[in-house]
Amino acid sequence: MSSEFVASVGECEASMEREEQDQPDSTTCDKEDLAMGGQDKANGGQIQLLTNQKQQIISNLVIWQEEHASYYAEELSAITPFPSDDDPMYSVKSALHIVEITSLTVRLIAEFCRRVPGFDTISREDQTIMTKACSTEIYLLWTSRRYDMETDSTTTPYNERFTREDYRRSPAGNSVDLLFDFYRTMNILKVDDAEYALLAAILIFSERPSLLEPEKVEKQQEFYIEILKSYIATSRPDDEDYFSKLHSLLPEIRILGEMKTELRSL
Repeated sequence: MSSEFVASVGECEASMEREEQDQPDSTTCDKEDLAMGGQDKANGGQIQLLTNQKQQIISNLVIWQEEHASYYAEELSAITPFPSDDDPMYSVKSALHIVEITSLTVRLIAEFCRRVPGFDTISREDQTIMTKACSTEIYLLWTSRRYDMETDSTTTPYNERFTREDYRRSPAGNSVDLLFDFYRTMNILKVDDAEYALLAAILIFSERPSLLEPEKVEKQQEFYIEILKSYIATSRPDDEDYFSKLHSLLPEIRILGEMKTELRSL
């Protein structure tokens, strides 16, 4: 991402500070259960089956992911259209388009974060740090949902398709191949919507520098890791290594997120 993305995150952070601190509960699940975080682990190495509460959490996450990973027509109408190649103002208009789309994307991701169960148990200061840090990662994660392996291309939330070669025309350079290889891996693994949503929740509660209560954030992450384990054990009982394969991609997503200064075209 470019410096414009960082600026957009900053705008989002300022917006969050202006909002009401008290957020309504996003699910009917017991807040005490959410606050337990890492205490909800399997005994004796056995993976627990999904409870009704956790199934409801997954269902809600999938719904909210779909809502916040898509743009509405009225929102897009206010965005500067992406210019054609022969437009004499191509550089200015394309940069403006990226800034406006990025600002909208960051706002939608911030809204998704605030709805994730357990997020409201974290201090306001840490919420801001977490949202700012995970925005790029979740953006890349959600973009991989729209990857098409046959054409080696991805579709934007506003239904424009870009191939690997299209991205190579941007200042992103060699990082394009790393990005599209990640998209391809997610496609090969056939990651479903529930797994994408749980991965997003895990990224939200990742360790970040300057957190005031890192242990509390870590417990929430462990809570969602256990849900992901249980979900995979239920939905993919014949693939014992699937959780390990999926979980091993988290560091790669973090690395791709840190390369935002190179990914100027996203």
